[in-house]
Amino acid sequence: MKKIKLLILVLFLYSCDDKYVKKSIITNNTNDFVYDMPVNLSKGNVLADRQLLGELLRKAINKNDTIAYNKVASDYMIANMGQEFLYYALTMANRNNYPNAYYDVYVIIKESKSSLFNGDTLLEIDERSRNFGVAYLLKSYEMGHSTSKYEIDELFPDKKSIPKSSYYFAIFSQP
Repeated sequence: MKKIKLLILVLFLYSCDDKYVKKSIITNNTNDFVYDMPVNLSKGNVLADRQLLGELLRKAINKNDTIAYNKVASDYMIANMGQEFLYYALTMANRNNYPNAYYDVYVIIKESKSSLFNGDTLLEIDERSRNFGVAYLLKSYEMGHSTSKYEIDELFPDKKSIPKSSYYFAIFSQP
């Protein structure tokens, strides 16, 4: 009976596929690693093909290819890997002034806080991080990004008091 159990265990471990990757994050109180649900990097997901991923990112950032950017961004977000995508979203926003990228920066900051620190909302994170995220949200809103309107309505219920992104960018740039 022990041999059968061992054989089943070995077969199970052997049959595991590399298309599933576990993402680790560090919790706020300890250096313990917490594992998210497995991410399926199946066919059609550009994260599974490093060469294609690199090509799409170069097109997005260097040639302002918004279709390439959106493909890569959606695959990162679906894979729950927004933190790994933050650099590219920042670069696309700052270099190409792309509204979706500004919004993605906000979402990544908001979601990173939620997953790393017990579900705190954007209002509960440190002030500098909050200002940074809100500045990018406001910039996407000012550029007409449709989804950012819902977030703005949540953060600023009084529509007359919606500040300009430049206000938050100025606050963030202060030491």
